[in-house]
Amino acid sequence: MERALHNFEDLYNNAPVGYHSLDKDGVFVGINDTELSWLGYSREEVVNRFKFSDVIASEDVPMFQANFAAFMERGFVRDVEYLMRRKDGSRFAALLNATVVYDDSHRFLVSRGTVFDISRRKEMEEALRESEVRYRSVVDALSEGVILMDADGVIRASNASAERILGLTVDQIGGRVPLDPRWVVSQEDGTPFPPEERPAVAALRTGKSYRGVVMRVDMPDGKRRWVAVNSQPLVRNGEQKPYAVVASFTDITERKLLEHELERQARIDALTGAVNRRYFMVESDREIARARRFAHPLSLLLIDVDHFKSVNDQYGHEVGDQVLVHVVRACRQVLRDADILARIGGEEFAVVLPEADLSRAVHAADRIREAVAHASLPLEEGGVCRVTLSIGVTELRGSAASVEKLLRLADRGLYEAKEQGRNRVCVVQAHRAREHQH
Repeated sequence: MERALHNFEDLYNNAPVGYHSLDKDGVFVGINDTELSWLGYSREEVVNRFKFSDVIASEDVPMFQANFAAFMERGFVRDVEYLMRRKDGSRFAALLNATVVYDDSHRFLVSRGTVFDISRRKEMEEALRESEVRYRSVVDALSEGVILMDADGVIRASNASAERILGLTVDQIGGRVPLDPRWVVSQEDGTPFPPEERPAVAALRTGKSYRGVVMRVDMPDGKRRWVAVNSQPLVRNGEQKPYAVVASFTDITERKLLEHELERQARIDALTGAVNRRYFMVESDREIARARRFAHPLSLLLIDVDHFKSVNDQYGHEVGDQVLVHVVRACRQVLRDADILARIGGEEFAVVLPEADLSRAVHAADRIREAVAHASLPLEEGGVCRVTLSIGVTELRGSAASVEKLLRLADRGLYEAKEQGRNRVCVVQAHRAREHQH
């Protein structure tokens, strides 16, 4: 019995957990060596002298007193954290559990408590918190948007730049999936971006990284963003299937707008807004090839401003420029969106009309000629300027299988129109020219 009691006392005193007993006033009536070593006191200094509140850090004493009253009434307490104060004034974090022991008459005998030194855990939690803060600070400082998506395709975290680029708050981003139909996503060529091929989703599916994928995103506010996306799958050791993916994206909207503007400038005549000769030749040959492949009609107009040199000489080049803009405006009021209008020379314009036979092309040419002939341009010094057009018309037929050949045929019609007095439309077909209308 004595040996058993001695063994129990050794176990009690050398346990890795602090043990103590308190009377109904919270005074120590027992304490093991482990808890004494944490506190830095001897047994004689503590037992029957100190209350438990005496070894609690001052800022936690009010909380302990309130908890102790509730504890005495309820009979137990679980996992309460306190800062405890050592004899030398230093402090450590502790986790307390306690239970009231009653006699057979349910009268209070003693409370027994266990104390766990959780300083190391607290240090690790604080280090982790600081690490998370540093990580968040670094990620939030990035100009690139960053999102974390789990294996179910749900966005779990995002940085400030992601919110700014996408035009959404963190609450609006969180919990979404890239397959959300509210996110209208297109490929670089403007076609819909298949959901399963989008970088983040593809990285989860294949376990591969993707770099520099360009996407167009239509925003909830109606704005459009272009982004370049990188995606990196996250895989745990020993596993092959990704458990998440990190996607970063850069706003390249300004770059894409500049590229589009440069492309537009490369194909558009700066003065009139019609396409230029180079773009016209390429697009017209494409339309001719399509018309021949499907045996569809196609016609071409060649338009020239009559006596344009006289306009420049009499009114100046500024008025001459206004005349050219006026001609293009009149053409667009008649032509369809599918028709290709180009300025191919100083005062010379060409139009390819897909799906238009000769009669339809002549009708369009007449309307353009009449619109210009019946209009006038007011001059700053008073008076008006009037001009007329001569137009040659031809259609795709036989050996005329390129835009160059069609232009040569239409040019013959234009020559005939000028020879016969201008302000008229002439048609050229199979080496025959005829005047159509004054």
